Order: sequence, then structure tokens, then C-alpha cells
Amino acid sequence: TAPEAVFEEGFEHGVEGWVVSRADPNHPTRWEFGEVRGGPYSARGGSRACGTNLGGNYANNAYTTLRSPLIDLTGLSHAELSFWYIGDFGDNYGNDHGKVEVLDSGGAPLQSSRISGLSTWFWKERVVPLPSSTCGRQVYLQFLLDDHHDGYVSRGVYVDDVAVIAD
Repeated sequence: TAPEAVFEEGFEHGVEGWVVSRADPNHPTRWEFGEVRGGPYSARGGSRACGTNLGGNYANNAYTTLRSPLIDLTGLSHAELSFWYIGDFGDNYGNDHGKVEVLDSGGAPLQSSRISGLSTWFWKERVVPLPSSTCGRQVYLQFLLDDHHDGYVSRGVYVDDVAVIAD
């Protein structure tokens, strides 16, 4: 069988079912949806994307997550996650970083992949094979930004064109 998208999100029609949270509800940094006003200056596909503070830098001590709607992988034996991202972090030591996580339906982590490094001012595709433990169940995808309280800040993480592909 040909590969088939079991989940696709380009953020063009809103973020229905996606949940944003912050470690501190009063912290100014959070995931935003809309037209990109800073950073890459445009979405990867279409005109909208999700990112941490679309119009500027994340604030010091930021910790914010963006969780997808529940994705049904029951009946699948193999799947992979594909997404486009920009990562721009305030320190050169890898302390500030992003992650993409796969969570079970109760929110427990099944897989984690770090997004870190120096500025990538162009969209890059990331393809992450999902472990067999994620297939046959319902899962969430979760993107996060974690600033390690070091005083260095930058644009953060932007994501667009997220898909889970089964074959």
C-alpha cells in the first residue's frame, strides 16, 4: 500500500483541538497561531503557522507546550511523523531548546526528539520514525520550548505542515 496521511495540520484554518499550556500561566511566552510577524517572516506553507511569540523573542524562563488533538494510530504497524520547523535559541550551549514528543492518550511520554542548535532561519523538514509502541493506540503530538533561565533569548520554535504518515 502507498503511504497515507492519518493526520495533517497546516494551521491554515485555526488550531481546533490543539492545546497551549505554560508552566506559569502569567508568563508572557506562549505558542501562537497566525501570520508570522518575525522570525522566518512567512509560514512554510500557506500564510499561517504556529510559533512561540510570532512577533518577537520568547521571554527568559519560558516553558510552553503545544499539544495536538488525539491521533488514532490503531490498526497501524508503522508510522512516521513529518513536520517543518525553524529553531532559533538564545544560547550556543544547547540549554535552551525545543522538543517534539509523542504522548499516549493519558499524556505519558512514548518518544521525545530534541530541537536545538543555533539559528535556522529557513524551514527544515524533520522526519521522525515512530516506535512500534506508538502504533496500535491513540497518541498526542506535543511541541515544546524550554528556556533554561540563562538570560539569553531569541525567536524560539516555529512549526508548520505537521503530518503523521502510515505505510
